[in-house]
Amino acid sequence: MEATKMAVCQIFRILKEVYGESEQEFTQLWDKWNDAYKRSAESTQWDNEVDRLVLGKKKKKAGTLQPLSCIFDVLKGDAMANGKIYSAMTENSFQYPTNQEGQPHNYTDRKTEFLEEAKGIPCTNDGVLALYELCRRQFYYYPSGYPYLSVFERIHLSCCFACCMEQPLVPEQPFLLVSCGFSGIQDFIYTVSGKDSLKILRSRSFYVDVLVEHLMDELLEQFSLFRANLLYNGGGNGYLLLPNSPDAEEKISNLFSDVNNWLLEQLGGSLYANYSCVPCSAEQLVDKEKWQNVFKELSEQSIQKKYQRYTGEQLEKLNQQQNKDNRRECRICHTSSTLNQDGVCENCQEFQEISSELMSSDNLIVITNHQEDPCQPTDHEKNKFLRLPAADGNTKFLYMLSDRHSLFTQQGKNVRVYHPNPKKPVDVGQIPIYLGNYFYQEKEKDPMPTFEKLAGLSQGISRIGVLRADVDSLGKTFEKIGDDVAQDGSCRLRWTNELSRQLTLFFKHHVNCILRGEFGELTKENGEPYLPFSLSKTPENGNRKLVVVYSGGDDMFLAGAWDQIIEAAVDLYQCLKRYTDGALTFSAGIGIFPFKYPLQAMASETGMLESAAKKLEHKNGVALFGMDTRQAGNPEDETATKFQLYCQATYHWEEFINIVVMEKLRAIQNYFSKMEPSEQGSGNSFLFNLYEHISRLEQNLDEPIRIARAAYLLARMSPQKSGKNDAAKQKAYQEFSANMLNWIKNSADRKQLLTAMRLFIYLNREKTKEE
Repeated sequence: MEATKMAVCQIFRILKEVYGESEQEFTQLWDKWNDAYKRSAESTQWDNEVDRLVLGKKKKKAGTLQPLSCIFDVLKGDAMANGKIYSAMTENSFQYPTNQEGQPHNYTDRKTEFLEEAKGIPCTNDGVLALYELCRRQFYYYPSGYPYLSVFERIHLSCCFACCMEQPLVPEQPFLLVSCGFSGIQDFIYTVSGKDSLKILRSRSFYVDVLVEHLMDELLEQFSLFRANLLYNGGGNGYLLLPNSPDAEEKISNLFSDVNNWLLEQLGGSLYANYSCVPCSAEQLVDKEKWQNVFKELSEQSIQKKYQRYTGEQLEKLNQQQNKDNRRECRICHTSSTLNQDGVCENCQEFQEISSELMSSDNLIVITNHQEDPCQPTDHEKNKFLRLPAADGNTKFLYMLSDRHSLFTQQGKNVRVYHPNPKKPVDVGQIPIYLGNYFYQEKEKDPMPTFEKLAGLSQGISRIGVLRADVDSLGKTFEKIGDDVAQDGSCRLRWTNELSRQLTLFFKHHVNCILRGEFGELTKENGEPYLPFSLSKTPENGNRKLVVVYSGGDDMFLAGAWDQIIEAAVDLYQCLKRYTDGALTFSAGIGIFPFKYPLQAMASETGMLESAAKKLEHKNGVALFGMDTRQAGNPEDETATKFQLYCQATYHWEEFINIVVMEKLRAIQNYFSKMEPSEQGSGNSFLFNLYEHISRLEQNLDEPIRIARAAYLLARMSPQKSGKNDAAKQKAYQEFSANMLNWIKNSADRKQLLTAMRLFIYLNREKTKEE
């Protein structure tokens, strides 16, 4: 029996519980599919085992259907009765869990829209995928009647297990848990420089995203499966549950060997596809200790293969590679290769050429077996391509095509069509995927801005801001999530799978909304609508002046105007906190650089800042600006380390928002806003002298606080009498100087003050032409 038949049977078996046998439209729909994929006794023999794995021992609650409970409350140990809930909206709706029991839950809308769209889906194998994806969109937040389990999640896991059971298996361990992904991603993405580096950076990041999607689908096709068996995909890695057939591991090994041979030949080994797989039984998927052992073995395999990348044959092939002209390097990626007249290698040329095609939000990602324009074979300039490895080691070609060109799919030329970030139901045969691909445009069809353009769009000093961030302690979170709730006999995959998917939805889809200034129904603690965070006193609505270089399963890399990067980071923090009901946090590093600064150095130095933020107690923080040095140890001990690297501006998020910005930066801004620009003490130079004095105290902690020097510098900022608002200015100055002196005396306040002063100086510095 084909896997697609098993999927259809499971989908309609579960939907019967949602609709009931009496729903006439549903019955007609089921009859149509049953004629094509007839449910037989053979297809029902695994139903009980599937339900045991997915539902465990919990019984469906009778009575009125209760809203879906928030999965993140599981991490906090909240009981279902006291936890947050979701409204039954579509998957791509940006919503936060709420405790409003009385809100409308859209159950009727979901059923109506599902039936309307399902009528037009043909009863074919492509139609099965379309039906499955329709269930994802309409029933993602639709409660199944079982705790924390949506209708779609039940459909997904039921199809996954049933499709595995359908194939000839190793009886003792019928399942094969597979982890796969790519090593070398950061080096592949960030080792670019020179003209158009940001565009090529985006192209390479896009390539990695699609490469992982493509690899998952190539692997699934080897087992005649579809995306129901894909558990998770994000951050350059993925997990699948496959049938443990006698030849399963050989199929996987052959595919990865062919893919790595292709990567060696085409990309010089900069990317490496790795995998690990562990056979498991149903009992191992349920029992906590046995499940942990499965994951431990999976992790150990992965680590071992990262250190033993290539076979002897591949190493020999790698050592025999010869460059046609090793005296010249590509000016973008710096590899020795055949270069064009512009000094660019073939790979970088492809990334350059396709970058403009990535700008359109309406373009489809089309993968074919043919190196030709699928729509207009005589004109190769119309559509550029990227090359991808096929499962058999051959090459497939990726094109970005507008929706009107999708008719070529009927000609049998395509292998696969991905529809990124769909705003409406996708056509049959297309696979919807989410990509974090936001970039700033002043006008709708403007090209992606350059680093120079973004630096010029910043307030005050012309600088690029770079943010690197990821979720804190995610590994421990996955270990914890099933400990309390998976005692009902359900499989542990159910909990880790749902958590992974919710995070991927945030970092690959909702991140685009947040950067456009769309926060859903996010509110402040007092119930007022949340406004975009602003370093200046007046928030700006609209699109953030930045580019998403990468945003994956739990991490992101953003670049843009320095002030906008800091502001966007706070927005993302607030949204994630509300999205996960406070259960998860992320830590970030934010570096500020001249736009000509080497990209790889930007990535490296910002990565150090991210690490500094993660060293805070309980993490959940941000480190800004850069790494400094300060004296450490006993200066008289010649064997002691005299200097250490540290980040001066490292804070927990709430401290940065409420104390550094809303208290100290606002105090500085309020004072200077009352001074005339021409008055003594109103310029950046006076504040900078004070900043330099305080900064020296932080760089050498043994140096005593010279309060007299600070008082003298503050006295020089005192406004002179001019006859205009003298009393108000003197009162403002007295309050300002008193606050400053008090803050300088206290270590924590002094550190916060330094950051606030630096932000103020940057925000008010006049722009100068970059060298």
